[in-house]
Amino acid sequence: MMAAIAVLGGCESGSETGGSGASNDYVFKKSFGAAIHLSDIVVDTTGDIYAAGVEYDANRDRKGVVIKLDKDGNSDSAFGNGGIARNAKSGAVNAIALLHENGETKSVIGGDLFVEKNDYDRDYLMTLWKFDAHGALDSGFGTAGALTEPFEKKRAAAVQLGIDDAGRIVVAGDNYSLLNQTSYLWRFKADGFADTAFNGVGFLETNAVTYLQNGRFIVQPQGALLFIGSHVGDNGSGSQQYLQRYLASGELDAGFGSGGVVIDTRSILECAQQSRLVSSAVQAANGRIFTAGSSCENGNADVVVLGYESDGSVCGTFGDNGKLVIDEGGAEEGVALALDNSGNLVVAGNYEKGHEADGMLWKIDQNGHILDRKKVSGSFSAMKTAPDGDIVVGGREDSSGATIWKFHW
Repeated sequence: MMAAIAVLGGCESGSETGGSGASNDYVFKKSFGAAIHLSDIVVDTTGDIYAAGVEYDANRDRKGVVIKLDKDGNSDSAFGNGGIARNAKSGAVNAIALLHENGETKSVIGGDLFVEKNDYDRDYLMTLWKFDAHGALDSGFGTAGALTEPFEKKRAAAVQLGIDDAGRIVVAGDNYSLLNQTSYLWRFKADGFADTAFNGVGFLETNAVTYLQNGRFIVQPQGALLFIGSHVGDNGSGSQQYLQRYLASGELDAGFGSGGVVIDTRSILECAQQSRLVSSAVQAANGRIFTAGSSCENGNADVVVLGYESDGSVCGTFGDNGKLVIDEGGAEEGVALALDNSGNLVVAGNYEKGHEADGMLWKIDQNGHILDRKKVSGSFSAMKTAPDGDIVVGGREDSSGATIWKFHW
């Protein structure tokens, strides 16, 4: 187990002290108050930053929000109301993606919207909202800018969004009842209509294995999708990761693994903290695939990063036979994964021990060596790499609520 890193102070000076003792300067830090909770972040090719989440009012009702900043952290006053766009009503908002249409950048957020059935019951519908370049709901998308997908099961929610090379919206989500939970993939045209060229109906259940869940995907060329999910074992027997490659048609790619499926037989244990086994996935320029999440390795949740070759086989040169466990002596969770401009991995996560709770970044090379760390007082929920190579992170600072940081690393 790695030694615990030093307890750090606040960030009023514009810098943090990392575990190595180096000064970790951030380019900017922008806070938005306690009412907003950020869940995802994306950076445009121009360097503009878009963050998605929810905003609570005094009655704890929620609206979905999109925040837009320029590359220097300034709010875009021409977007929404002072740089924040809102929808009328929302359940959870978990993800954001950007569409480029007719020279304009439009944002799509995804989550769920609940519908009251009676005083004691409600259904949750997988829902997308699309905003135009000025932060108004796009009336040409779905119904008045919102698209809902009803399912027979109790709850469906979008957990990840992406845009493929044909400009179509790809959605990963969980759809579950009291007895079953399964990951789904949806694909929509930019106007919100289901793309029926995908599996004939515009969606599919990732049912190569029952109870496959916590799914994330990587958009690949020619409309292909690499889906990574976890199969939760029975009676605490551990979980395994499944990699599934789908062609643009929605068929499994017979040239990948066995019939389009790779099963990682290494067991990953869940913890009482209910950490997500797969939080994020990326593919490097050399084709290698990496996933980040959490597992119960040493009695507490630890960050776990898994490495695979492009064909889904274990990358034996990464960490310990393709597996890197990050244990800083407390409970750690991995929430996001990105690649910097040098091909190194950056993991965003959270650390908790006793009364200490902090957001952390780890920079890791493709051999699984930890190169550096950063730490702030708060928690992280999302991360992306900016075109200039800086790392943009969303989360919450202890004293200021919802916060976006940009780190130069």
